[in-house]
Amino acid sequence: MGASIRDHSGRAIAGIAVSLIPGEANAPTLGKLGADIRAAAQTLARRLGN
Repeated sequence: MGASIRDHSGRAIAGIAVSLIPGEANAPTLGKLGADIRAAAQTLARRLGN
């Protein structure tokens, strides 16, 4: 699961991702990780001026 990190022009310049073993990939965990990854990517993008 991952998300792109975009620069000030909106271009994807990096990514952030997490890997899980199948036994950990349940719906609540995936939902939480998805939200956390998006938030981290948005924070980094803001720091890059996006």
